[in-house]
Amino acid sequence: MSRCQRGFTLLELLSVVVLLGLAATAVTVRMTGKRGLFASRALRREIQELDARARVAAQTLGPVALAVTDRGRRIRLIERSSGRAMRELELEENSELELYEPGSTREIRFDATGRSRDYRAVLRQGRKRVSWRVSGETGWIQDEEER
Repeated sequence: MSRCQRGFTLLELLSVVVLLGLAATAVTVRMTGKRGLFASRALRREIQELDARARVAAQTLGPVALAVTDRGRRIRLIERSSGRAMRELELEENSELELYEPGSTREIRFDATGRSRDYRAVLRQGRKRVSWRVSGETGWIQDEEER
């Protein structure tokens, strides 16, 4: 029999299977990383929404604060006069949030006009770290850094 009629050898078939397995592994690793990126962006949007709610609540109810509790696992919107939690956002199990405002730790205070000082939010998810700076006057994100 000639070489053309015999087909592929076992070694050739195993080589193809190994190469396909390596390619599938590379794709899976890349997709897992993207999923984490999308999750952090979604969480950032939720935190921005909570910031916007705090600004509106401050204008209608008086001074409020965003406070991070439970070792960065939970963020609460608190009415400052009563200490009552008005809204709460619980982060995913592997996530941790820190809020930094000059002169304050882990709490962002909004006055009756709905303004705060500029602050920085740092979100950690496993090894990944995303941080952004928020304008205290408008609530707009001014810059973003991802590691």
